[in-house]
Amino acid sequence: MRPRRVAGGLAVAAGVLLASTAAAGQVPANPARDSQAVSAAEPSSAGVRGPDEAVTPAGVSEDVRAACEMIARRASGCPGVTLQASEGSFSDDVAKQERFGCRLVIQGSFSALRGAADAAEVLHGELSREGWKEDLRYSADGPDGTRYRMSKGSILCIVEGRWDGGDDEDPSYVSSDRYDVTINCSRVAD
Repeated sequence: MRPRRVAGGLAVAAGVLLASTAAAGQVPANPARDSQAVSAAEPSSAGVRGPDEAVTPAGVSEDVRAACEMIARRASGCPGVTLQASEGSFSDDVAKQERFGCRLVIQGSFSALRGAADAAEVLHGELSREGWKEDLRYSADGPDGTRYRMSKGSILCIVEGRWDGGDDEDPSYVSSDRYDVTINCSRVAD
């Protein structure tokens, strides 16, 4: 992915999230190496494409950007998360097409939650309360993750959470404490 600077609230909102998680000791493993990490000191964005593909020059629409900013604010309530923000193309497996929009990647720790809901669960509830509608035909939930599609007006957000669900056949197996939630939002036809 190629980094690209953008002006706008998404980078600032993500920077605030990283600044708040840094104060809590939760920072990306190597922000200097990870050009997608967004910080308050240097907001940036990266196109979501393969390494040899150009980033689409058109920006994300204001309504999609507003949705991503709202989601970033809601995710900030989850203990122990870091967040990366980018914009560019992503693959919509259901519609079998490329979409252009924004991406938020949240990394969290189950132990930091101390019984609270993880980011995927929090976002599902928050989006529902904000009037977003879930397309239940494409929702899935299991021991290793969750996936759902939510829309409001002409905005579609695809949320995918992944984590280590353990090994039912090996009681000595210790699951990873980490979970990842990726949110891709774009404009779709009304």
